[in-house]
Amino acid sequence: MEEELEEIQSSSSQEEITLVSIKVGWFYFNPVSKRGRTLHLIQMLVLPFIPIVALIAQNCIAMSNALKNQAAVNAVTLQVQDAVEIGKLLRALQLERTELGYYILSNASSTLRMNITTVYEQTNTIIENMRNWPELNEGDKQ
Repeated sequence: MEEELEEIQSSSSQEEITLVSIKVGWFYFNPVSKRGRTLHLIQMLVLPFIPIVALIAQNCIAMSNALKNQAAVNAVTLQVQDAVEIGKLLRALQLERTELGYYILSNASSTLRMNITTVYEQTNTIIENMRNWPELNEGDKQ
């Protein structure tokens, strides 16, 4: 009798084990069945990757923004370099004009100031070293 009772209890416990279902999200699955184990394995593999994928996406967006900002900074740097080169050219032309005026007023005497050919050579060197010449539009030619 006791053996029958044990068999009934063990069979009923097996039925209880097989009847257990776990709610995961919107569906239920039995962790003892093959399909349930497969679903549980997929769930355990996929869930850790969600934050990893989110971090990868976030870092891609941040890197894209950083590259755009770097390109903008490089463009501004080039504009500043062009402005400095134009400023150097204007200074050289003004110095050339000053030296030429002094040369003419001193009756071609070059003992006190720089030699006029030296000033011309300095201006020519600055012109040759110009990286970019500004473009003139039709409205600028007045």
